[in-house]
Amino acid sequence: MAVGSSLGKVLIYDLRSSYPIRIKDHIRDGMTNIEPTGTINDICVFNDSGLMLLALDGNQIPSYFIPALGPAPKWCSYLENLTEEVEEGAQTTIYDDFRFLT
Repeated sequence: MAVGSSLGKVLIYDLRSSYPIRIKDHIRDGMTNIEPTGTINDICVFNDSGLMLLALDGNQIPSYFIPALGPAPKWCSYLENLTEEVEEGAQTTIYDDFRFLT
C-alpha cells in the first residue's frame, strides 16, 4: 500500500507492518523522462548501476542508461565510453563564431 504526504513523500507499506518499507521523495527534480511506444509491463533495474531494461508489449526490450544513477555494469562497460564520447562531442551552434553588437 502507498500513502502520499503533503511534503511530497510517498511511503510504501507492507500491510503486515506499521513501518514503511520504502520512502520516496517526489520533490526532487526528475533525471529523465522515459516515454516508450508501448505499455510497460516490468522494469529491470540493475543494482548499483544506471542501466534499466523495460519489458513492453512488443518484441524488443529497450534499454536505458542514466549515468547519474550509477556506473554501467562490468559486462557492458562500453556504455561509459559511449556517454563520454557524447559529452566530448558536444556540437557547436551556428552562432558560436558570430559576434553580436548591441
